[in-house]
Amino acid sequence: MNIALVVVVHPTGRGGAEILFDGLERALSEAGHAVERVPVSCDESTYEGLLAGYEAARALDLARFDLVISTKAPTFNVRHPRHVVYLLHTVRVFYDMFDSWTDGSPWSRVQRDRIRELDFEALSAVPDHRRFTIGEEVAGRLLDTLGLPAQVIHPGLADAEHFHEGPFEHFFHSGRLHPWKRADLVIDAYRSLSTDVPLLITGTGEAEASLRRQAAGDGRIRFLGEVPRKPLYDLYSRALAVPFVPLREDYGYVTIEAMLSGKPVVTASDSGEPARLIEHEQTGLVVEPRADAIAAALQRFLMDPAKARQMGSAGRDRASGLQWAAVVERLLASAEESEAEPRARIASSGRTRVLIVDNQPIDPPIGGGRIRLFGLYSNLPPDLDPVYVGTYDWPGPGYRSVLHGGRLREVTVPQSEAHFRGHESLRAIDPRLTMDVTFPLLSFLSRGFVDRVAHEAQSADVIVFSHPWVYPILSRLSGLENRRFVYDSQNVEGTLRRSLLGEQGLAGGVAEMVESLERELCGRAAGIFACSVEDARTFESLYGVDPSRIHVVPNGTDVNRLRPAGAEERRKARFELDIPADRSVVVFVGSDYPPNLEAARYICGTLAPALTDVRFVIAGGCTNGLAPGETPANVTALGAVDSETRNLALAAADLAINPMSRGSGTNIKMLDFFAAGVPVLTTAVGARGLGDGTDVPRSVADPRRSERHRCEPPATRWGRGKTEGPLRAGYSGGPLGRGLRGK
Repeated sequence: MNIALVVVVHPTGRGGAEILFDGLERALSEAGHAVERVPVSCDESTYEGLLAGYEAARALDLARFDLVISTKAPTFNVRHPRHVVYLLHTVRVFYDMFDSWTDGSPWSRVQRDRIRELDFEALSAVPDHRRFTIGEEVAGRLLDTLGLPAQVIHPGLADAEHFHEGPFEHFFHSGRLHPWKRADLVIDAYRSLSTDVPLLITGTGEAEASLRRQAAGDGRIRFLGEVPRKPLYDLYSRALAVPFVPLREDYGYVTIEAMLSGKPVVTASDSGEPARLIEHEQTGLVVEPRADAIAAALQRFLMDPAKARQMGSAGRDRASGLQWAAVVERLLASAEESEAEPRARIASSGRTRVLIVDNQPIDPPIGGGRIRLFGLYSNLPPDLDPVYVGTYDWPGPGYRSVLHGGRLREVTVPQSEAHFRGHESLRAIDPRLTMDVTFPLLSFLSRGFVDRVAHEAQSADVIVFSHPWVYPILSRLSGLENRRFVYDSQNVEGTLRRSLLGEQGLAGGVAEMVESLERELCGRAAGIFACSVEDARTFESLYGVDPSRIHVVPNGTDVNRLRPAGAEERRKARFELDIPADRSVVVFVGSDYPPNLEAARYICGTLAPALTDVRFVIAGGCTNGLAPGETPANVTALGAVDSETRNLALAAADLAINPMSRGSGTNIKMLDFFAAGVPVLTTAVGARGLGDGTDVPRSVADPRRSERHRCEPPATRWGRGKTEGPLRAGYSGGPLGRGLRGK
C-alpha cells in the first residue's frame, strides 16, 4: 500500500514524538509498504498558530494514498476515507493542564472549547475501531473529556537493540527539560542524598535555566545538553537507576529506554503511563510525587545495588516485548475492517442504544430535573445502552465525560460564549426569560453541543428528549426520519411556561413558541412519558395525543440514599446547622425556579413572621432570589447545597412544607421528604401527581390559611420511616423500559 504518515514538524528539534515517527515509518516500510512522511507545520506556542495548524491539516490533499495514519494534534484533522488515528496526544494545555497552565479567563475558555470542538469533530469522524492511542493515559483523557473510546497500543523503539546493560556509575535523568517533566523534584531529591554517585542530566528545554540555578553549587550534578543517540546508549548502560517523574506523561520513552538498558526506574504515582509501565517493586519503584519519597527510592538503590540489578533485568524482559511489528499489524488490520462490521457486532448484542438529550448536566443530581434524569437513566434494564448528552447553563466548565453506575455515559458539552451573550441580549428586552426557554432559539450558536448531539444521534436506536429544548436540533436532521423519538416530559411545558411567562411581550411570544414546539414533539414522538396521570390527561386534551402513546413514569427517589433520622442524628444535624435543639424546625427545599422562589418568599413574608418560635430552614437555589433583608431572623437560608447538606436539613426537621402555588409534573422534593421520614404539609399543587394521598404520608392543606395549627410538630400524626413501598416504584424501569423498546 501507499501510506501517508502525517506528522507535526516542530521548530524545537527532536523529542519522543520524532523517535516514534521514525519507528513507525521504519516498521511500515519493513512490512512492505511505500511510506511517505507528510509534514504539518504547527506553532503550539500561540492559539493562532495552533488554529493555522488545524487548517493546514484539513487542507492536505491525500487522495493519492491508499491509507492515512495521523499521529498527534492537529494531524488527525485530515480527511481521507481510510484514516487511522494513532494518537500521541492532543494539545494538553487545553485538556488536563488547562487549570494549572492558563489564567482561566473567558478568552482562554473560548480557546479551550474551540480546540476541543475541532478535536471532537475530527476524531469522531474516524470509526471507533480505527482510533488508537499510545497509552492508557491518553485514552483516558480522550474518553473523560470528549467521550470517545480508543484502543491502546504501546509503541516500541526503532533502535531498541542498541540499548544494553553496563556498570553502575551514576543516576541518569534524560529527556526534554520542560516544567511538566518535573526534573526539579529529582534535583531536590538528589541534593538531599549524601553520595558521591553523580546525577547526569541530558536534554534542553524551557526549564533548563531554572534547573541550572537550582543545582548551582552542587558539583555532583552535571548538565550534558542535547546528546546524540549513540552516546545516549552508553549513558543509560552505566546508570544505577533512572529517576523519571513527569506529570501525567502520555507515554515516556525514557521509561522504555531505561528498561531496555536493564535499569530500574523511579517514577511517581501521578506520572501517567510510566506509572503503568513500571511494576512497583518488580521493575522499579512508584512513589509519591515528593522529593523526600524520590530521595528514599534513590537511597534504596544506593544501599542495595543487587536489587537494582534484579529489577532492571525484569524491566528489560518486559520492555523487549514491545515490538513495532505488532503495532503495525493492528493499525493495518483496522484499516481492512469495514465500518459496518463493528456496528453489526453492536447490533447483534441485542442492546438498544438510547440517546438522552437535554440542556443541563446530570451530575451532580441536584434539583428535580437532574434527579429524575439520574434516577431513570442510570437504572435502565441491561438490554438498554444509554448515553446522555447535556450542557451547562452557566459559563466556565469544559467538556466532560463520566460514567454513572457503570452504565450511563454522561457527556457534557459547554455552551459557547456567543450563546450566553445572546441570552443576555434577550433578557435585556424581557427579564422574565430563562436559559431553558431561549435554548431552542440560540442553540445554533453552541456548535460543539450541536455537533455532539448530531454525532450520537446517528448511532442511536432511540432518542429521548427530556425537555423540548433540544428537539429543533434533531427534528430536521437527515437520516433520522425513521428513528424512534421519545418525549420524557418533566412538565407540560406549554401550560407551565404560559403560567410563568404570561401572554405579553417577548416572554409571551416565547411561551407561545414553547407550546408550539412541544405540540410538534408530541406529534413526532412514538411515546410520551408523563410524570403523573394529571400530566398525561393534559397532553391528551391540549395536544390531542392518543392515550395509547402515553406512559406514566412517575418520579421516585433512592431510599438507600435517604433514611429517617433518629433522635441522636437529629440532634447532631441541628448542631451542624446551628439550630437550637429545643426549637420546632420546618424545612423547605427548592431549586432556582420561579415557583420555588414564590414559595420561599411566602415562607419569609407570611409563615415566618406569624410563627416566630419556629425555625424555618430553606435549602436550595430558590434563596438566590431573596433580597437582602427579606429573610426574617427565624429563617435559615442555606442557599444552593450539596446532597450532604440537604440531608442534614431533612434530618434536623420536624416537618417539611411545600407551599407551591403553580407548576406542572411532580415535585421530587416531596419524595425526598417521604424517604427521609419527615411529615409533609403541602398545597394541592405541591402534591400534584402523587395520587389521592391514601398510600403516602402527607397532609394536603393550604398553609396560608392555617399557619399555627399546621406548623406544630406533627410527629404523632404521621410518624417517621413508613415510606419505602410507594417510593421504590418510581424508578422500577417497568413502563420506562417498555416505552423505550416500543412495547
